[in-house]
Amino acid sequence: MSGSLKRKTLRWYVDTNAWNPTRSEWIVAMRMVGNDFERDRINRFVYKKDAKHALVGRLLIRKCCEYFLGSKKFCLHHPDDRNLFGDQLVLERSEKGKPILMEIDENGNHQPYQDFQFNISHSGDYCVLAADTATKKLGIDIMKIEYSGGMCKINEFFNTMRRQFSEEEWRFIRNSQTDWGKLARFIRLWSLKESFVKAEGSGIIFPLSKISFECRSELVTPSQKNRFDSIVKINNRYSKYWSFEESMIDPRHYVSVARLRYTKNFDNKTDDVDRNPIDDDDDYEDDGDDDDGDGDLTKYQFRKLTIKDLIGDYQLNSYKELDTKIFDTNETTKDDLMNTINFEDQSYWVDFCGKS
Repeated sequence: MSGSLKRKTLRWYVDTNAWNPTRSEWIVAMRMVGNDFERDRINRFVYKKDAKHALVGRLLIRKCCEYFLGSKKFCLHHPDDRNLFGDQLVLERSEKGKPILMEIDENGNHQPYQDFQFNISHSGDYCVLAADTATKKLGIDIMKIEYSGGMCKINEFFNTMRRQFSEEEWRFIRNSQTDWGKLARFIRLWSLKESFVKAEGSGIIFPLSKISFECRSELVTPSQKNRFDSIVKINNRYSKYWSFEESMIDPRHYVSVARLRYTKNFDNKTDDVDRNPIDDDDDYEDDGDDDDGDGDLTKYQFRKLTIKDLIGDYQLNSYKELDTKIFDTNETTKDDLMNTINFEDQSYWVDFCGKS
């Protein structure tokens, strides 16, 4: 099934803090999650803000898959459901918990779907998604610039993190004249590292001391365009295989995207962190940041989506109409009640309302 797609790029964000879900919105959104495993995962969160992040992240992935796959069918069921057969796509999670789209052949074998890559992140007020057809590995991270260290001074906090950054990175952080500036630079570097680790798919267990970033411009502000000039050293060697995008959703939320650039004869081993074959010029296609050569860098700018963009007016309005009829005893029967809004549907809303 896998094949070549025309270059497509998505950069989306949702303001989850501004979303105060109605009963109808929450139940419809939970229905769209697609399987009980993910719904239970969302329900287990103690705080409403975390449950909202998890649910919106799942809906962003669903909309992303619909965008790239078009009429192709993909399944949201948990992989333990064995009713899948023949040339299908299913949304699963990797061993590290990363959502991944898998292709299933007629023999039931699961292989990663390679036509596009996607990744999500959330922090503070926002949930973000990046997706791209022109890469084999993609990672995104958003971080809110804030300090919750209590009475601990910022420099004392930095001392506890000293092994996670290189000497060059610490110089970059400490060269700022204010504590806020130092914190912003710390967050910027940490977000770059997280995006790289997520793209590698190694999880937070990846040794951050192996990677060091060189930021060649000041922290971007929301009114400015994306930055593409930060570079990475892997094991003290500059790598040209990785491209990094940096932007800000607002003055307190910083976003970074890590993207492995295409090589002519891509081999998963060639981008291994320990090898880092940066001298293989014959295998490297350097098209700059604009991989499809159209000169349009606006495709990397983040577009704001709303909950209605994710669940659709038609589906929500249809549910509201049925929901209203159910509580009009003159127009409904017990069977209508069970068929339209079952006990499980009700539990989604009850569980959410009971969170802090």
